[in-house]
Amino acid sequence: MLTIRKEQMEAFREARFERLVERVAKHLRDTLPDAYTFFGKETVRSSAKKAVSRCRRYSVNVEYDVFRYFNLMFVLGFDFDTDSGCPWAASILNDPMLTGTVKMDLLNSEARAFLDRR
Repeated sequence: MLTIRKEQMEAFREARFERLVERVAKHLRDTLPDAYTFFGKETVRSSAKKAVSRCRRYSVNVEYDVFRYFNLMFVLGFDFDTDSGCPWAASILNDPMLTGTVKMDLLNSEARAFLDRR
């Protein structure tokens, strides 16, 4: 019988986390190369890591939704989820009754309305 220890499971989780961070950073490089160049590799990677960590906290688990969260960070600010100027974001993200995809759908809708009002 094969037994996977807690430490091994954590190593698998960490490796999966790092791969997702790399894909999120690559997403910006591929879709907005000028922004990638402007911010630089380390800032983008740090931002991607922050996005992936926050998505985990908010139960946003689908990769596409993580990309959407990352995009919102660049549009609304890197701390939009705790920004008092975007109280609707925290309300949506902290709602345990919503799936990650529904949260991102609502966030995108609210962000559009918010930006239209500005």
